[in-house]
Amino acid sequence: MPRLPEPLPEPVSNAPFPPVEQNSGQRAGESMSEFFDRRKGENTRWEAMETVVRRRAREQQEENAARGQVPGRGGARVFEWVKSSGHFIRTAGGRPRYEELWEEYGPSQRRYDSFHNEWDLCEAFGPVDDQDSDDGDEGYNDFAPSTSTRHDEFTPSMRGVEFDRVALSFRTIVQYRYGCVVKEENRQIPPPALEYRVQPELAKRLLGDLNLQVHPNRPEELEIFCAFLGYCKAARQLEDIPRPLLDFHDLESDLYYDWVAEVRRETLGGKLYYVVYEIKSDASRPSLYVLLQSATTALEIVRQGWGPTLDEIIEKLLGRNISFSVCSRHQQIRVGPPPRRQMYSGLGFRSQRYAPDAHDYQSYVAIREQFLRSPRGRCAKSYGGIVGRLACTLISDAEVLRGPTDEVTVDGLCMWDGHSEYAYWDDYLTDQEIDLICGVYHISTGKKQASIFCVPRKLITS
Repeated sequence: MPRLPEPLPEPVSNAPFPPVEQNSGQRAGESMSEFFDRRKGENTRWEAMETVVRRRAREQQEENAARGQVPGRGGARVFEWVKSSGHFIRTAGGRPRYEELWEEYGPSQRRYDSFHNEWDLCEAFGPVDDQDSDDGDEGYNDFAPSTSTRHDEFTPSMRGVEFDRVALSFRTIVQYRYGCVVKEENRQIPPPALEYRVQPELAKRLLGDLNLQVHPNRPEELEIFCAFLGYCKAARQLEDIPRPLLDFHDLESDLYYDWVAEVRRETLGGKLYYVVYEIKSDASRPSLYVLLQSATTALEIVRQGWGPTLDEIIEKLLGRNISFSVCSRHQQIRVGPPPRRQMYSGLGFRSQRYAPDAHDYQSYVAIREQFLRSPRGRCAKSYGGIVGRLACTLISDAEVLRGPTDEVTVDGLCMWDGHSEYAYWDDYLTDQEIDLICGVYHISTGKKQASIFCVPRKLITS
């Protein structure tokens, strides 16, 4: 495991402990040495859970960090330990300042944590030494607003992002996600009653892609799927759907064989969830859990045979931009909503006739990236929908695989069934933070609150 800083001499101070910075990872009243002791224990637990692929990726990050270069866009986060009232407080370096911080702190005053992909800088780590040894390093890209910057300069990587969904065939989608059996002989099944029939355009719309192409040699597949949807509309019970059309009726279906992962239903906080977790022989190993609110997604995991590790399941869900939660389980239980966080109003308020310009866009991108790179920004990638797509270029899969942040039991979302000893915990985004990610600003009209962002919220995270 990579070396973390040795125990540090704490400054002696009788002054009250100052507030810690939100999303810095440091807990209230936690000294620097206590912070690193806690991180060391967490990293040891994560190392025990690592797959070979994850370990190789992390070791590659360590090799890159060993070069001592200033982190560029898409690189590690940087935190500076600043003394306040005699105590060290962990503060975000701010990406535009990374180059300046690298000049201020020498190599012996920088520590890299590959598990969190974060740098810590502090004068107490070591003496000021050969600070100019890293001069001339490349890798820093300033994204501060510039009058000469075009919008597309901020989002070139988004064009290269492709989710598995766009490459899936029509047959794969309807068979593995919906359980529709599109064998040619099913074309002989009589269509449903006229009032329940579904037109091809609507069927494609339900699949989320009006341009989805059916295999030219199998045109009957769309016809069969339309009949399947019609019977689903009319059905009051499973038996109302013709047996050849639905894999639930087929004893040879993957649904009736051993599953590669455990899936169970739980009612948490009055909502139905599908909890997915690994089948482990070593119960002593720490566990994470995937929570889904979509039965369709839970069944697709089984039909596709995703697994057996939770990492593999999570990577598939991320590749499809499907909404889910990665939770840890704790004995701490909180009844009621999470503590109220600092409230944002998206990007703020504007006058009725305000026209956004390039500077607004540049500012939005900078603010969005700053939030997504904070420790809590991790959960945005697993939100799916528009939020997941905006987060995918900045947040690595490895950050999602690590699970909730250290402060999850302090200000995270608690999901409890009302009687068990344990509850599931995950980080979450407030509506205001979702507005910030999506670039919403509010217009003061003196009437009902409105914004220029008109996409239904259901599409934002689904």
